[in-house]
Amino acid sequence: AAPMARVEQSIVRDVVQADGSLMRTMEVVVQVHTALGVSAFGQIPAHYVEGYGEASFDRVVIESKDGRRTEVKDGTVEDINPLGLSSAPFPADLRVKRLTVPGLAPGDRLSYRATVRQKPLYPDRAFSSFAFQTGALFTRQVYELDVPEDLRLSIHRQASLPDWETLPSPPGRRVPGAGGEVMLS
Repeated sequence: AAPMARVEQSIVRDVVQADGSLMRTMEVVVQVHTALGVSAFGQIPAHYVEGYGEASFDRVVIESKDGRRTEVKDGTVEDINPLGLSSAPFPADLRVKRLTVPGLAPGDRLSYRATVRQKPLYPDRAFSSFAFQTGALFTRQVYELDVPEDLRLSIHRQASLPDWETLPSPPGRRVPGAGGEVMLS
């Protein structure tokens, strides 16, 4: 049986500035096979920290089986607390901006770009994490990290991942681990 969907491509790019601010872009292409796939990928999440960041959906396109391309401009965007209601005396800082994709159907290919911009939690310090997804749903995953050339950097990665590639870096920048790609079948 065919899987509910296949993530044909997932590219995540983190661009860190010297002040610790970060911009993450996520470019994803998903082939949806079943109604369960529509349910799973018909809502696109983007996580951020309230007061320190913002999330947006820059481009969302549905390509139907017959080749028609529809740019999604009328999707419902919700800003939610992923932890649900809480009786705690303080608000939850973690937020999810969630886009509901209208008109997505089995057989469609969904492509989107989401961007999260984050101010530093501490001056001149950047924090981020990324985990490659495992399983049969994912075909191609790429993570790129772009940082100032003189930024002190600690990267912790699983030994089971393929070796990093180093891509050419713009002047004053370095891109350690750019193109760290995992091909899963």
